[in-house]
Amino acid sequence: MTDIENGPRRIDLKISRVEERANRSVLRSEKIIGTIDSECDAKKIFRELWRGKWTFFLINVLFPIMGAFYALSLPNVYKSEGIYAISRQQAINTQFERYGGLAAMAGINIDSHEDTTVNQALMLLKSWPFIESFLSKYEMPPYLKAVKGWSENDQKVIWDEDLYDPVQKKWILDPESKLTFEPTSFETYESFVRMLHINRNAKTGLVTIAIEYYIPELTSKWIGLLVEEINTHFKNRDLSEARHNIEYFEKKISETSIAEMRSVFFDLIEVQTKKLMLAEVRGEYLFQTIASPKVAERKSKPRRLVIILLVTFSGLVLSSFILFWGVFRPTKE
Repeated sequence: MTDIENGPRRIDLKISRVEERANRSVLRSEKIIGTIDSECDAKKIFRELWRGKWTFFLINVLFPIMGAFYALSLPNVYKSEGIYAISRQQAINTQFERYGGLAAMAGINIDSHEDTTVNQALMLLKSWPFIESFLSKYEMPPYLKAVKGWSENDQKVIWDEDLYDPVQKKWILDPESKLTFEPTSFETYESFVRMLHINRNAKTGLVTIAIEYYIPELTSKWIGLLVEEINTHFKNRDLSEARHNIEYFEKKISETSIAEMRSVFFDLIEVQTKKLMLAEVRGEYLFQTIASPKVAERKSKPRRLVIILLVTFSGLVLSSFILFWGVFRPTKE
């Protein structure tokens, strides 16, 4: 009975061993097949990569060449900058403080603060009306729209003679529109503001004015003229205000018989007269030169090596994308 009972168990045990051996054989077969498939995929990938080698090579050769041509085609840009301090004296304003309320009632602003005036000047330096007047006064529009570059060897301006005749100093007529190529006021304003850089140091209060342009001699010259114009603007404004205030106080003196009020108006006239005298004798009225702008000896832009490297890197990224897209792109079954 024991043998009869153990018989089925032995049969089941043998069957399980056979199944286990069969499973091991299947696993070995799958591993072999997987290895073969991996080898086939690796060969396919290598074949596709090899097929796209010329595309990869041409892109990585052409992009640096195009980058070099582009970088060399850009004209040199030179930068000059000047550093300026605020030269307005605050002694006069301090004397005005005790009369500030009275003058305000009369509609006269005598509590002008340095920061307010400087902020106004910095805003004015980049305003369209001021820049328009400045460019027109010094005949600068042709230099902003018709200059292609600067020849260092010949020390000459390279003009775009399709737009402007530098000999006759006339804009060329467009045969299609029958209008000249002369830029509008806003176009010249935009061109100038793009090359103008103004920064004020919050700690020291110093103002840096810089201009970037093709012609190094003009960059330093334009900065000097710009500072001269802004100084003249605020000088004339304060002179006009001081004269107007003096006339007003003199009128008030003739209208009142109160001794205290007359004394106050006489003090105000004295302060306005000092302000008038200082404005007339001071040359650098608002911005006082700390470091004059110098003629640049080296270009500030373009950074040609950086441009070439960026274009080369772009070509490398593009060629790699094209190459691996050809290998791993989805295929229709």
